[in-house]
Amino acid sequence: MTGADAPCSVDLSAEVAGIAVITAGATIGTATAPAAGGTDTETLLAISIPGALGVTASGTVEEVTATRAADGSSASASVNGLNLTVLGIDVLDAAEVTATAVCPQIGATSADTTLVGLELFGTTVTLTANTPAVVGSAAVVVPGLLGASLNASLTRVETTTATGATAITVRAVLTLSGTVLVVPVTIPVGIVIVAEAICGRPAAAPTTATITPDEGPQSGGQTVTITGTGFVPGDTTVIFEGVPGTGFTVNPAGTNLVVNPNGTSLTVVTPPGSPGAVDVTVLLPGDDVTAPDGFTYEPVPPRIDTVSPGQGPTGGGTTVTVGGSGFVPGGTTVTIRATTIPASRSRWHRTVARRPSVRRPARPVTPLSW
Repeated sequence: MTGADAPCSVDLSAEVAGIAVITAGATIGTATAPAAGGTDTETLLAISIPGALGVTASGTVEEVTATRAADGSSASASVNGLNLTVLGIDVLDAAEVTATAVCPQIGATSADTTLVGLELFGTTVTLTANTPAVVGSAAVVVPGLLGASLNASLTRVETTTATGATAITVRAVLTLSGTVLVVPVTIPVGIVIVAEAICGRPAAAPTTATITPDEGPQSGGQTVTITGTGFVPGDTTVIFEGVPGTGFTVNPAGTNLVVNPNGTSLTVVTPPGSPGAVDVTVLLPGDDVTAPDGFTYEPVPPRIDTVSPGQGPTGGGTTVTVGGSGFVPGGTTVTIRATTIPASRSRWHRTVARRPSVRRPARPVTPLSW
């Protein structure tokens, strides 16, 4: 969550002997920051609970707002002149109630509340953030519940973490107590929240710090570890070298990509590439980061596996097929007994671009195997 709040919410219900005595559910004013960034705001909302049983509420939501941006998110709510009655008893009154949560992309998160003129069951009380609850009760009349009492426990919350913040100015937990058929009972009634703000720190832009090793064979298959920040397990792709206008060549060994749980490193197997330095790009949801010339493909040293046929007449003219690897079409010469055959006279097999055929030069010497 990156900026959302509910300035006043009521969720109350209770039954005695199967008969409903309290029913009230409402959220007055909400704001959720747009996913793409921006601000959502509502102002000057009258507090009421349509269709409630045994509960009334009045007051004004002055403003509720939530903002999301690249450099942070925030939320705030303010309520004035609140009055809440349950079963005809004045439970909560507050002149001014505010909650604010701020979550910068860099720096400490914060949660703040202000509270003026709080009364519980008609008595002025002081409610301090993150301390034990303030409690109170009042006698009420509830059919079927002898010696009935309505009980309230109030808390004020200001909490921050490395990733977010929560501010709740008044959180009231209500219960009913008494006896039913001489058996003591406590009946949960529900929760009332007055001014709540919640924000989450926007994710940091991804970064790459190291690529190890930063070189490998052009044939691919090199396991590479990339360190950085902001990598997303299960939703990250690594690509090696881009194609302008059409995107990037995606690593075909994508199933070999593993991101550690905290998003600070990953391992991936390189695809085949052309000799030289290439860009390495980490693709993430809605963002990416590139290490220019981050990996270098090294050319594979040429190797001769077979020569066929292994001999021929001294007059030359024998077509010889050399099998192996690392041969470069148009850039490979063959030397037989000190005579070099230029690349232009080599013929390459299309299906296996590593087996040039060459015609043996004539030499006025005794036939020998080469």
